[in-house]
Amino acid sequence: MQQNTYVINLKDVIKNYDLALSLAGGKPVIPMLKADGYGMGAKTLAETLNQKRGVKLFAVSQFSEAAPLLSDDYNILVLTPPADSDEAHFAVQNSIIAAVDSIDSAGLLNAAAVGLSKTAKVHIAVDTGFGRYGFVPDDIEGMLGLKALTALKVTGAYTHLFAAFDKDINKSLLQLKIFKSVTDKLEAQFGPLTKHIANTCALLRDSRFVLDAVRPGSLLCGRAPVTFGQPLSPVGTLCCPITEIRSLPRGHNIGYGGIFKLKRDSRVAVINAGSADGILRKKDYDTFRLIDIARYGYNVLKLLGGGSRLRFEVNSKSAPALGRIALTNTMLDVTDIDCKVGDIAKLKLSPLTVDGGVKREYVYE
Repeated sequence: MQQNTYVINLKDVIKNYDLALSLAGGKPVIPMLKADGYGMGAKTLAETLNQKRGVKLFAVSQFSEAAPLLSDDYNILVLTPPADSDEAHFAVQNSIIAAVDSIDSAGLLNAAAVGLSKTAKVHIAVDTGFGRYGFVPDDIEGMLGLKALTALKVTGAYTHLFAAFDKDINKSLLQLKIFKSVTDKLEAQFGPLTKHIANTCALLRDSRFVLDAVRPGSLLCGRAPVTFGQPLSPVGTLCCPITEIRSLPRGHNIGYGGIFKLKRDSRVAVINAGSADGILRKKDYDTFRLIDIARYGYNVLKLLGGGSRLRFEVNSKSAPALGRIALTNTMLDVTDIDCKVGDIAKLKLSPLTVDGGVKREYVYE
């Protein structure tokens, strides 16, 4: 029995990585693999990028995300400072590069390193305005205080941009200016550091954010809040077998709510996939920009009117979704398509929205 699968083309991942490398001018690209590689499978991505492009350093957000990625072939950078001695011990024991944002977090790593007779490599987190983790820029004394922790080796520094997607670049440029002023002082004491600030949007929009390394994440799956005209390659396709094809008359209702009627005699294909699988599933709406609010409002009104923005591909032809998307089913207009039960309906879909229970398959083509 055929089942729904989410097919990830690893060749497109490599294309996106190569784009990042080009935009970085050859500077190191540290692939960000948080949230299981943005839903693509962090371990598979790490192995592929290591084998195909020789990538030696990957970043994640949490220590729990680092555990499945441990390898003798590459290193892991965790961007959240250790919360307790267990995380610090795990980091040092496994030669993970950890973030520090206070004397306390640094002390945890130093104690673990002393206990294991090892040296802990760390990157200093600087809070230039995001408000999440990091030394505040004025706390130079606190950052330089890390020199007293003899089991630590400071090898890098980073910060997080909070508005790299925004039309107004000045917010991000101010963060960059603050970060550079801090790292100039740090490097005077610690020596050269690997400095990184560029996330996906910053890398796509302006080379000024390329310092010593960049750390794109969503770029790898070919998706970004704003692409700034760069040619990203979406990597994932939801593939669903057609389970039934029905001939229905003009005026027949399709789906919940009684709001969509067929405008002609039609052949309607049914697939056993819906919002439970990730179709039309969205992250929480971002309402930080007026244009976002307007766009979401327009799309909601369109859906309430029974329309759909979704077009599947069936046998290389476009098959629009009909009516409202149900939890476990979607109906497609295949009136003008030569197809049968068992043929595959395909939909390009973000890996972050695809349900974890949907089988993942990988291709390289």
